[in-house]
Amino acid sequence: MRLRIATPSYGWNAFAWDVGIVALGVALAIGAERLVQRYNSNQDARHASDAIKAELSGHRLAAIERLAVQPCLKGQLKALHDKLLVHRDGIWKGMPMLIDQQADAGAQQRILPYAYRSPEPPWVDEAWQIARATGALNHLPSDDVSRYARVYRLSNRYLAVQDDENAAAARFNVLALDGLVDAQSRIELLGALTQADRANAYLELGARQQLELLHPLLSDLPQAKVERAIADRMAVQRRLRGPCVQPVNIRHGTL
Repeated sequence: MRLRIATPSYGWNAFAWDVGIVALGVALAIGAERLVQRYNSNQDARHASDAIKAELSGHRLAAIERLAVQPCLKGQLKALHDKLLVHRDGIWKGMPMLIDQQADAGAQQRILPYAYRSPEPPWVDEAWQIARATGALNHLPSDDVSRYARVYRLSNRYLAVQDDENAAAARFNVLALDGLVDAQSRIELLGALTQADRANAYLELGARQQLELLHPLLSDLPQAKVERAIADRMAVQRRLRGPCVQPVNIRHGTL
């Protein structure tokens, strides 16, 4: 028996044409869908990049702030250490760190005097975490993503060191008040001062590293806006701490 393939009633040429039209329509639909997906991915990447840069601008401000107040922090640590070093059993005359809280209503209004008080930036990483969770990082340049990741890793480390610094400062905060400091307390307080000094030195070095890393990542932000934000932050610290706050070169992180 010989098999015969039925011929379309309107002919093979017309059939082939119809099939071609359908195939072309499918191809165009797939192509259009891919274009839309690519456009959406590019939009997501752009929004993620903008959000990350805005977030890292806050990290840069925190680094600048830490460097600017170093003369205040180092000066207080040295003054406390030098006086405690020669102190013998007896009454200690309190040495609170001079913070004019009333000069800035937006500052933390703490009630008790502090022997040492450093800035405590939150090192926020919300935009970075959202970009990771949504996959937006996959559509950003790999070099930028690598730099972003390094900055955020360092910032997380700084947050931990800040906690160590605050814990050490809490141990010698009694030096802000008048009171009895015996020989054993003196040794413990000197140890706490050493820990705070080590943490502060780490954070100072880290701030310089942050500025170096962030400079190429944030170089396209409006310079006038950046300078205004820095000036505002410096004004707050000068109102709080006085003339010991010094300007910072944001390119190289030098005083």
